[in-house]
Amino acid sequence: MRRRTSLALAAACAGLPGLAIARPARAVRIGLLYPRPQQIRADEILDRLQQHGWKRGDGFEVERRMADTPELLESSAAELVRLRVDAIVTFQTPAVLAARKATSRVPIVMAGAAVDPVSRGLAASLASPGGNVTGIVVPGARLASKSLELVRDLRPTRRVGVLANEADSFTPSLVQALADAAHVLDIRLGTTYVRHRDEYAAAFTEWRASGTDAVFVQPSLATDDAAAMALSHRLPSFSFVRTFAQAGGLLAYAANSSELTRRSADFVDRILRGTDAARLPIEQATSYDLILNLRTARALGLSIPKLLMLRATELID
Repeated sequence: MRRRTSLALAAACAGLPGLAIARPARAVRIGLLYPRPQQIRADEILDRLQQHGWKRGDGFEVERRMADTPELLESSAAELVRLRVDAIVTFQTPAVLAARKATSRVPIVMAGAAVDPVSRGLAASLASPGGNVTGIVVPGARLASKSLELVRDLRPTRRVGVLANEADSFTPSLVQALADAAHVLDIRLGTTYVRHRDEYAAAFTEWRASGTDAVFVQPSLATDDAAAMALSHRLPSFSFVRTFAQAGGLLAYAANSSELTRRSADFVDRILRGTDAARLPIEQATSYDLILNLRTARALGLSIPKLLMLRATELID
């Protein structure tokens, strides 16, 4: 606590002209932990932190770690803890859980995880987390329901395949949210659990043969590969992350990345200036985007309804 107080005092005094400030004994350091490449959003967070005065190379350091399995994520999180980072920024649920397993002391900032932090034991409540985990969460049930509605609005949909990540502990909650939404919409789900990219082809081949109308891809999988495979099997595909549509998926309904970037960076700034993560209420995403890939729609021979085009926040052409 004494070290954080000194950092907070130094940061507060930084704007006073003519006042010399002693640098802390070591650089302030944060860790970025993600289950797959998130280069763009990670850089956006660093840009926002620079606006707060945290400039890399000026007593501020960043450690990036990416791993695509829970075991490697846990190892990477433990490495960040050994490096004595002052905060860990996590992208997606697997990274949050890996970081929390590695430490109950280092502050963890969720940059948009689709997880219920209370039911998963990450926080006592949203208003008063009481531990070392805070940040922004995205309600998975809302994403599931809205995504299925959008797919149904795009084309008649009776059967949806789900490419689920067997290694992700969030998967049961996600599949249940999709099942609940599908039941209301009278849509049948066919879920296939995979761990590796080489398992995708069999799943898509089976869905194509069985007359599946569309495929949902879990964000913690290799979404670029899955988007390409869906297109090669002429299956409309969708997910919860913007990058999925950019990679060739038909559509993505996702929390607004700019909002997640700005707000999660603000959490990090407050923590680095001395605020205890336990006292920072966990927030929920409030802004959502619909991204449609028009090139993919044309390749699939789909005509996107005008109303859906008007609702889109981004069109990829």
